Amino acid sequence: MPDRAVGIPIVREGIPFVAALGGTATLVGAFGWIAPAVVLSGATAFAAWFFRNPRRVSPCAEGAVVAPGDGKIIAIEEDYEPRFLKDDAIRMSIFLNIFDVHVNRMPCDGTVEHIVYQPGRFVAANRPEATLSNEQNAVMIRAANGAKVLCVQVAGLIVALHPAVPRAASAPIAAASLAALCYSFLADITWLWRRRAVA
Repeated sequence: MPDRAVGIPIVREGIPFVAALGGTATLVGAFGWIAPAVVLSGATAFAAWFFRNPRRVSPCAEGAVVAPGDGKIIAIEEDYEPRFLKDDAIRMSIFLNIFDVHVNRMPCDGTVEHIVYQPGRFVAANRPEATLSNEQNAVMIRAANGAKVLCVQVAGLIVALHPAVPRAASAPIAAASLAALCYSFLADITWLWRRRAVA
């Protein structure tokens, strides 16, 4: 499937950070302050790397649920989801460390029905309590086959969320677009049907 990120190496939300650091590095260098300019240039390169938006190709299998983010799967379990689905469902948690790409993407083809932002704490995202207590953004998706898929992005110890989801709750989201969701340190994806997630 094509990816909206093609040709855009850095996400839009990261451009101000890269531009500000790069501009400051250039200005400082113009004044002949070499050491600070080198440090700021390194910071610029790190910001560009952190906000990178590489191409992703998702499987074309009908009904596939794709991992919404890079990282390490730390849990796959069946449990009752009390806040949004209010039903037994399969939940997969993906932990993103500082070296992973932090752009999350839509996990399936469907329509965004609800978007719920919750302010909160900034404890380490791999701790169990982070799923409920940390800042987070929940996106409820009605998949093309009618199933409900919940994707929750959870902030970590040093990264806050920058939601980039559609403002219109009823806006259709094609899996081919792989629209970016936000940046997070933990991505929880929960779905009701009994199908295998494709990472």
